Parts: sequence; C-alpha cells; structure tokens
Amino acid sequence: MKRNLLALTLVGGLAALTQSAHAQSAGVKCPTGFDAEYQDNVLKCSRMERVYVYPAGHDFGNATTPNRGVKCPADGNDRVSYQNGTLKCVDVKRETVKAYCMLPWTLTVKSGQDACKSVVGNMDPTLPDGQLSREGWELLPDHEGQKDFWRRTTTKFEWPVAR
Repeated sequence: MKRNLLALTLVGGLAALTQSAHAQSAGVKCPTGFDAEYQDNVLKCSRMERVYVYPAGHDFGNATTPNRGVKCPADGNDRVSYQNGTLKCVDVKRETVKAYCMLPWTLTVKSGQDACKSVVGNMDPTLPDGQLSREGWELLPDHEGQKDFWRRTTTKFEWPVAR
C-alpha cells in the first residue's frame, strides 16, 4: 500500500500543503479553509494569510507588534505626507524674536528697518535677540508697531513610531 505524505511549507505568509500525484485518485481533499489546485497531477492546498511587518529602514524595537502599525510622533508634526505608500513625518518649528543690538550699540526704532547706532553714530543692521548672526533668520520690519522682529523656520524630518 502506497502512503500519501503531507508537507507544510510557509513561504512569505503563504501556507501550502502538497500531496503526492495519487492524491486525486485516492479522494484526498484539502483541509477546511484551504483552496485546492491541481498542477501536474499534484494537489496543492493553499491559503493566503495576512502578515504584518514594520516598514523598512528603521528599527522599531520589540516593544509592540507590527499589526498595530506606525504613526508620526505626537510632538507637533505640522505636515504628515502619505505619498506613494510612504509615511513622512515633518516637524516644522517657527521662532520669532525681537531685534536687538550688542553693546556698545543702541537700538534705534524707526519706521521701516530698525538699526543699531554706535557711539560714533554709525548705523548697522540689528540682530535676532540672543544671536550673534543673522544667518537662517528673516527680518520682519515693523512687525509690532514700528519694532522689528526676526523669524526663523526649522524643519526636522522624524522617524515614525510604533503604535
């Protein structure tokens, strides 16, 4: 008597049961919940299973399970983009500070652009408060009455976090 053996294979979330070529004539059926397909006199029983994985490119750790998905961090993401199946988390921060002058200059507030006046009367542009450079800052003339302010916008891309 010939014995029909079952083999279970798990490949990429696809479970498949395969039997010998004599399966059809012997009246062997696929288990409940499996689809039957004959190929080259071989009965193939298969079913699709949903398998969740974390997105590639970042380690999300073992603290959670992938079936809950990922999301952007909650700390003020201004823009969340789901383009081409990609989740992009962008944190945009805007900072506005007063215009000021370093010593020994004094701040001269006037309509238009304020200036820093030296002890000998030379006029120089103001600086953002607490900064030694204007780099990355945008001047906002007469932002509050006649007083000038400076604004900078910083953009930080962040990794999504596990739910």
